[in-house]
Amino acid sequence: MNNKEDSDALDELAEAEWRVGEEVTILVSGTTLALGIPGFGGEVYGRGAVVRVTIDTLTYRQDELEWIGNPDQQLRKWGVQRVARGRIELDPWDKKGDPIWEIHREQARQLAHSQADPRERARALAEVQRKFGSMPTSVSTDILPGQSSEARKLAEDDFARSQRPRAVISSS
Repeated sequence: MNNKEDSDALDELAEAEWRVGEEVTILVSGTTLALGIPGFGGEVYGRGAVVRVTIDTLTYRQDELEWIGNPDQQLRKWGVQRVARGRIELDPWDKKGDPIWEIHREQARQLAHSQADPRERARALAEVQRKFGSMPTSVSTDILPGQSSEARKLAEDDFARSQRPRAVISSS
């Protein structure tokens, strides 16, 4: 298939009639969908969540299904596609360093460290590193364009001083 055929196939899927049991994948964390009976509100979903279309959705929520099945309409409304028709396997975090990313990374690390065999543990830790990468640093130093080396050295010294514990002298 070429790009034109791929695009045509996606357009046909987006325009196809909805059926009970079809799946919808959330692409952006924090997306709210109201797919049930009106008056009962919606639910906030995280990235990668999969929601099934129900008879109530078909009966009462054609308006929701209309924009869910139309990526162009989502782009016009929000500047990003938030929901896709069908099941798409996604990681639940939006970007490296998100709290959800940190939780999943730490769980994977703990599981890897629980391996009794050192070779298996090393393989598991390598897989964690491949999938998640390194933890983002918590400290950064910004050097502004045009900043002299003397100013940079002073900024680095100030930072180093701020990291040392300070002694407190108290008199009685």
